[in-house]
Amino acid sequence: MDKDIYINALEYGKSHLLDGVERDQFQPYMESLGYRFDNDAAKVNLNDIFNSVFGAAVGGGHAGIDKYHMDIDAYFRYIEHQELTEARRAAKQATYLAIGAIILSVLTGVFSIWQSSKPIFIADSQMNKVQELKFNAEKLELLLERLAREQELDDDEKNILLEDILKEVKYGNQPKSDAGPTDVPQ
Repeated sequence: MDKDIYINALEYGKSHLLDGVERDQFQPYMESLGYRFDNDAAKVNLNDIFNSVFGAAVGGGHAGIDKYHMDIDAYFRYIEHQELTEARRAAKQATYLAIGAIILSVLTGVFSIWQSSKPIFIADSQMNKVQELKFNAEKLELLLERLAREQELDDDEKNILLEDILKEVKYGNQPKSDAGPTDVPQ
């Protein structure tokens, strides 16, 4: 008896939706689920549940016994119960997923904090490359001043001047085999 007696009655009606049930089949079914109807009050409650789930009698049973079919309102109450049960299950799953996401987020944050507290090591080869990026600031400043003064250069002259600036930034004081002219054009 893990379900409510009314839910069991609705499920019984749903399982006999098309063929209907006879009134005298209902009590033995409910007793097979573990319910007991030993006194008059229990039998009255069982009768009320039966009348709530099943509509008016329809002829067609064997030996002149009427068949009862599940009432449309009871059918919709059964559907609502199933939807509620499924919603609760989905909510429980969503809660577990949300808890898992929160735990993962906290662990990621803790790992990030731990990782950021460790010293950062830069390989010597990388440091050497950074140190090689020296340039002559005075020469670069002169090139940029010329670019600012001479707004009316044609495209070829602008390209040459920009190449000189880029070479100075890239190569700095290193030997420039293909760096072009070493003097600042005036």
